[in-house]
This record gives sequence, structure tokens and C-alpha cells, in this order.
Amino acid sequence: MQIRAYLYLMAAAILVPVILFAGFTLRLLDDGDSARARDGLARKAERIALLVDDELSDAGAALRVLAASPSLARGDLAAFHREAGLAVGGASSWAMLIGLDGEEIVNTLAPLGTPLAQAPAPTYLQDVLASTRPTVIDVVPGRVAGRLITAVALPAASGAQRYVVAAGFGSDHFRRMLAEAGLPRDWQIDLVDRGGKLIASSTGSAETIGQDAPPALLAAAAAATAGAGALRSGALGLPMRSGARALAGFSRAPRSGWLVAVSAPPAALATDVPPARRDAALAFVAALACAAIVAAWFVHNYAAAIATVREAVGALGRGEAVPVRASRIVEIDRLLAALRQAGGELRRAQTSRESAGNERQSLLEREQHARHMAEEENRAKDQFWPCSGTNCATRSRPSAPPPSC
Repeated sequence: MQIRAYLYLMAAAILVPVILFAGFTLRLLDDGDSARARDGLARKAERIALLVDDELSDAGAALRVLAASPSLARGDLAAFHREAGLAVGGASSWAMLIGLDGEEIVNTLAPLGTPLAQAPAPTYLQDVLASTRPTVIDVVPGRVAGRLITAVALPAASGAQRYVVAAGFGSDHFRRMLAEAGLPRDWQIDLVDRGGKLIASSTGSAETIGQDAPPALLAAAAAATAGAGALRSGALGLPMRSGARALAGFSRAPRSGWLVAVSAPPAALATDVPPARRDAALAFVAALACAAIVAAWFVHNYAAAIATVREAVGALGRGEAVPVRASRIVEIDRLLAALRQAGGELRRAQTSRESAGNERQSLLEREQHARHMAEEENRAKDQFWPCSGTNCATRSRPSAPPPSC
């Protein structure tokens, strides 16, 4: 494996744990953003629930005034009808005066004296008579209104005669309130009574009124509620009525006990959450890119330094001068300096060997020349010196003939 591969593996061994830790951190930020989105939806539901309670409290205050009306005390129903219409009457709300038998005596939806539709006494009547405070009535059929209604009722007395004064609300009354809550139009806001029936919704048709709320919402609200009258909220993943995926925040109103659920699509919540996760991700990607660039730069420099050492060793092996280069790495520079010093010593040793060889060659050549000169002198002596003694006799004696057979 090349040194470059080792260096990249070393960089990966450093960066991989950092990447894993950063991913874990981003996951924590994502969970924090999700928690903030859930909390934001729950806070919006709390705000609307308090508005609903305030509306019901205002109706209860108006009923207290009507219960103490002098017109009712003296039995002047015409005057009481006018007072009730002014105190409670509106486009989607009205006042009622109900006897102990459940018969409606006055209903501001109809002119005084108009025969009113009668039915058996409503089941909530005894609960209202047993209380001294305004009682919130869940979804019930409206006999005169001819539709599902909700109401606030309060017992009233006129001498020995006892009545129930009530303020009725159509679903459009709270639907308009939900629509004016200041939330985006593609969000769904539902108002649910204590029995789990839909009172009003910012979306859907009027036929949805009185239908059961999603069981998951009711179960989550029941789990979040602790103690009577306590304001408890939460959030859960819950599809909208249209089937679209959504996150729902809910809150139960402290006085009425009604439940408000605010559902928003995930895309809408993405702009509602602080962009901490996005900023952290961008910062991490930038830091990772810088780290990769720096690591590649170091790998390149180190590989170049190793290549310089390889060239220096090659030059040293060929007996050439080691090139003078700076690698920006102290240890590599020291190695190159040592190689240059070794190269200088090798060149000096080679020069000494060459000088000694040249000297030996010169001595050999002089010796051979001297030997040659000596041989030449000997031959000259043999040719020119006069004969003497036995040597000359031997030379002048004729050679004997070869023996004959």
C-alpha cells in the first residue's frame, strides 16, 4: 500500500469519529426542533382554548345579569325577551328561558309568542339546577335552532318560580372564532366537547359537527390531563380530516373542559422552527470540506517529500549529487541533509579511490616501461658486445652432422 493511501486512511480514522459525533449532534438538534414545533402547536392550542373559555365566561356573566333581571322577577316576558336579545343575541348566539319541565318559554331566535318546538326535558337540566354557577353544555340537538348546538346555562329564580336561563351557540359561532385565530388557512383547528364530539372546525363541512373526534387525540388528551380544571396540553402525529399527514397540538380548556386541537402540515412547521439544525449542518459541511482540503494538502506535501527522498536516494545510488530541496517537514529535511552528507562522503571516497588507482596505474606503467627498457638494453648488449671465452668458441664451432642410420 502506498504512503498516500496510508495517509488518507489516517485522515479517515480522524474524520469518521468526528462525522459520527456531528451526526449525533445534528440528530439532537433535530429532536430539539421537533420538540419546539410540538410545543409551539400546543401553545397555539392553549391560546385558542383560553379564548373559548373567555367567550363562555362572557356568556356566563350575561346570564347572571339576566337571572337577576327585574323583568324576569315581575314576570314581564316581553321586556325580558328584549333584554335577553341585547345581552346574548347575535348572528350565531341566542338566549333561552327554560322551565323546570324542560319547556322553552323564551327563545330569542323566535319572536315572543311564537309557538316553540317542545321535547322531553334535556338530560343536562338537573345538573344545571343543582349548580349555582354557569354550566357548560356539550353538543346537544337544538329544538328551536333545528341543529346541533352548545350552550351555557344558569339557574334563575323569580319568587317561588325557578327557571334556567341559557345562552345557545351554533357551530358557526365557534367556527368563526377559530377562523379568526390568526393561523394559516391550510391548518386545521378543531373544538371538541368533553364527550369527544366535534363542536366546530376551521375546515370541513357542517355535517362533521357532532362526529366523534379521532380516538388517538382523545387518548392523548386523557393521558395529558391531570386534575380537574388543570390546563394540560401536548402534541402527536395525527392526519388531518383530508387525510394529509400533520402534527397536532392540543390543549384542554381549564374551565369548560373542551379540547382544542391545532393540526399543521410538516412543511408549514419547517418555516416555523428556528433554523438551528440547518445552520449547524451547513457549518459542519463547511468544516468537513475545509478539513478534507487541508488533509489532502498535507497528504500531497508528505507524498512530495517522500518522492524527494526517493529521488535523493536514486541520485545517491548513481553517484550523483543529491539535489538541495526543502520539504517543509523537519524530519524529511534532516534525512535529505544526511543523504547529501553521505553523498559528499561517498564522492570523496570515490575520488580517493580513483586517485589511488591512477597512482597505481602510473606506477605499473613506469614499471612496465622500465622492464621494457631493461630488456632492450640486454638485447643491445647481446648484439654489440665482442665475443669472449667459451661463449665465442661455442658460437664459432660448426654443428655436428646428424647421425646416419
